[in-house]
Amino acid sequence: MSEPLVALPALIAQRARECPGRPFLQHVGGESLTFGDVQARALVWARRLRGLGVKDGDRVVVMLPASFEAVTVWLGIGWLKAVEVPVHTEFRGRMLQYAISTVAPVAMVVHASFRDRVEEVEDQLPSGLQLALVGEPERSLQAEDAEREGSGELQLAPPQPHELSGILYTSGTTGPSKGVMITWAHAQAMSEGCVPLEPLGSDDAWYSPYPLFHASGKIPVYSMALLGGRVVIRERFDGTAFWGDIEHFRCTITMMIGATAGYIAARRVAEKVTDSPLRFVLVSPPPADPPAFEREFGVRICSTFNMTEISAPISSEWRPMRNRTCGRVRAGYECRIVNELDEELPDGTPGELIVRSEAPWRLTLGYWNMPEKTVEAWRNGWFHTGDVCVKTSDGEFFFVDRLKDAIRRRGENISSMEVEAVVIEYEDVQECAAFGVPADDGEEEVKIAVVAADPDSFDPARLIEFLAPRLPRFMVPRYVEVVESLPRTATEKVQKDALRAAGVTASTWDRRAAGVEVAR
Repeated sequence: MSEPLVALPALIAQRARECPGRPFLQHVGGESLTFGDVQARALVWARRLRGLGVKDGDRVVVMLPASFEAVTVWLGIGWLKAVEVPVHTEFRGRMLQYAISTVAPVAMVVHASFRDRVEEVEDQLPSGLQLALVGEPERSLQAEDAEREGSGELQLAPPQPHELSGILYTSGTTGPSKGVMITWAHAQAMSEGCVPLEPLGSDDAWYSPYPLFHASGKIPVYSMALLGGRVVIRERFDGTAFWGDIEHFRCTITMMIGATAGYIAARRVAEKVTDSPLRFVLVSPPPADPPAFEREFGVRICSTFNMTEISAPISSEWRPMRNRTCGRVRAGYECRIVNELDEELPDGTPGELIVRSEAPWRLTLGYWNMPEKTVEAWRNGWFHTGDVCVKTSDGEFFFVDRLKDAIRRRGENISSMEVEAVVIEYEDVQECAAFGVPADDGEEEVKIAVVAADPDSFDPARLIEFLAPRLPRFMVPRYVEVVESLPRTATEKVQKDALRAAGVTASTWDRRAAGVEVAR
């Protein structure tokens, strides 16, 4: 590994001693925090959470938008050696209740704008759960509060790299969402591997319009703490603001995930951007023509293979990319392409990618409270990614497809099972299958095939009205197909391949074409 292992709270404390006045977090709204400010606010949160009874090993659920608080709460939880459990800010109803109850938390830190979501499921949550609100005037964390409350010494030892930092939920592509247990060493190794840090330094700034309940929002924070640089935060990705933000804050590095690269390229032409401070970009998936992409944007790009459970074991680093490779195996890791018996396959043969680390604590400890899923993933001493890849004779790895039944929409991985569980609650639906169909941006749109109780009177628009307040907005289906029955195998499993192959038909109802909007 390129840097000594150090848990992020200890690293921030070190930076606060060495360079307390150096800017670390900046918000596109204009606010800024130095390393000293961040450390002070982290200690305020540690004190407040300890006052709520949080101690070593306890879980704290966090439901915050990308913000300074999302970072300082994470650090404060770490100082108590407690475990952060950040949840998607669009979760509600069944999904929110599941995410909270599964980890049996002692406390929950929630932005005031999400309080109603928690109240909707309050009677189904663990008894005694303490709630700390962010965003109410009387509870806001001002800089002077941080200086006053954080100035005293807390008798706390920082967490160690091998200790559990958090539980991040997967998308639940093959069943209910799984809580991935991540150590501080795992988080650091992922941050070093997704975007190689070697050419970067303390003068660099990372533009991060991604949430901190995803690794994509946490990686910039850890990486820039290692380098002593800046993180520029925007609450969510906005293609129309991208180039202006990059220029104004002199950002030198960012990620372009999923379909975002296409939006950004289009805005670059529309805004006539000919030069920018941007120099380094992780593009995932990699562009069809990497050299052309680099010339057009004036940047160096890299690609990687990563998922929440692992720590970017494959990277193209900053080598010139000639094709859509994920890269080669990083030092300290082993990767194989295997068949269903875990037997290694010859180069050029598609199979499942499995991974292990030569050093401890760099990969997930397993899935929280799901021992059977942990054993399944860690068969024969290797972590099984569930993804099909190919390795070439020169050691390059290429992603082929997912083994999982996932839907990829606008940068989000969607569990078809979780969509189906909510759709089936609608009284006019007897059966349902959710799956992805191709979208114009290269990802997918959500389509559902439903068996209706009364096909003649079934109204897809009313179904969407039912789903909108119960699902995250990105999971609400665009397409609805009413079918007499779902195609099944001899063992009664729904044949989603057949449904996907049919795609969007003449009888498919299109929410967008019908003008049915889903409120934010």
